[in-house]
Amino acid sequence: MTDANTNAERYLAIWNETDAVRRKAMIAETWAEDGLYVDPLMRGEGHEGVDRLVEGVQAQFPGFRVSASRCSARPTVTTTICAFPGGSAPWTARR
Repeated sequence: MTDANTNAERYLAIWNETDAVRRKAMIAETWAEDGLYVDPLMRGEGHEGVDRLVEGVQAQFPGFRVSASRCSARPTVTTTICAFPGGSAPWTARR
């Protein structure tokens, strides 16, 4: 079984991957086939749904990258995620 930090790194790498073929392969390696992403603004179901969601965010925010400043694995994994356009001050959201 993969540890929480490795899973968090893979999760973030998916959001940063702009090559569709590589991103789809990463999603298939990281997400369960029936995986579900839900937040207040978006929802993605299964590999295709998650890929469409990531692709849509990348189209809306071109050039943005995400990184995690900390990860905590208790009953659930939480990370502080920062998104930033090449070198600008980041905005942060806790997941």
